[in-house]
Amino acid sequence: MAGATIGETRYGSFLFDERMPESLFLTGEIGATESFNLRKALREHDVKIVIMGSAGGNLYEGLQMGSILRDKGISTYVPTGVNCESSCANMFFGGANRKADGQLGVHQFYSSNRDQNAPLGVAEASAQYTMGELIGIMNELTTPAFVYEKMLGTTDMHYFSDEEKRRLDLNADDPEFLNLQSRNASFIVENPAVVVRPGATLEEPVTASADPAPATDLQFPEQLPTTRMLSKRFETMDFFGADLLAKGLRGISLGECEEACQNDTACAAWSYVHATRWCWPKSGVSNVSYGEGITSGIVDFSKVDDGVLDRPFLEVTATDFPGYDILPRGMTNTSLEECRSACQASSTCRAFTWVGKKNICYPKYGKSGAVKFMGAISGWKQ
Repeated sequence: MAGATIGETRYGSFLFDERMPESLFLTGEIGATESFNLRKALREHDVKIVIMGSAGGNLYEGLQMGSILRDKGISTYVPTGVNCESSCANMFFGGANRKADGQLGVHQFYSSNRDQNAPLGVAEASAQYTMGELIGIMNELTTPAFVYEKMLGTTDMHYFSDEEKRRLDLNADDPEFLNLQSRNASFIVENPAVVVRPGATLEEPVTASADPAPATDLQFPEQLPTTRMLSKRFETMDFFGADLLAKGLRGISLGECEEACQNDTACAAWSYVHATRWCWPKSGVSNVSYGEGITSGIVDFSKVDDGVLDRPFLEVTATDFPGYDILPRGMTNTSLEECRSACQASSTCRAFTWVGKKNICYPKYGKSGAVKFMGAISGWKQ
């Protein structure tokens, strides 16, 4: 279609990029027939998540598309650095799973074809009918009641606070949804053009806020706080070791895990396994690894080991990278830290596998598929 580059397809205000085959990006104005474009995109692609970045548009189309997404079990996500406003927000509420890390804004509805000469009673009846329809649909989309107060209470845009956005989350801890969020956030950092609104340029800011890149890219603050704070969260990341409880805390939510650590002065960090609802409070952070379906948080950066957050390797536990060995027999009597250092010092080494029970390090000149290997830790250079 016109306006699309190789590998991209435009469906009205939606963009499909074949590099992210499960995602659909909404950046343009929501027109009066946008739901037809959405349905066509969903027929042609197996979309699981819509990335929301539109300034809004037609009220009813936003609500109708939200209903379509809910019926088809499709998630909605507003990434950091992206704005979703007006009828885009109405559509956002339709996500079967939903999460807003970026700006989400609502305002009073209005009609673009209002008759200024219409009798007052007619105008009021029309407004009441529209409001009744609006609330009826949004109730079906599991919209919290406080949203209506914000929506009706301002003629300007109300942007939800971080706390309000947490209350808007729906199934945000679902492991598959977390994975979709992480992959899209990383893709947008590398390909910001997919969320640039039509008519804008890459030189123009996507939003008024300059939020840092997502933690899944291992971007950490240059100056770490030294006092306790609300958790700094890191998705798809595990802080292994340093457990305060031998059996952890089972059967609790992500928020309860975070709160348990914040209320315990001995707890400096935590890791949460979504699939098993298993929480692991930590006395500190000495080791960091990649963990699918795991969210971790730090509440006391003074108990984080120096350098642990800026290692050149992304590591994963209980995993082997078979093949590509620089030394077929490995390096014997080698600690994990020595294994890291040896690979880091070599321009040939791109990855490593360290077998803890035998203290053997296998530096590698490449990496292919990973296999499960209890007792092993593998890492690759970022």
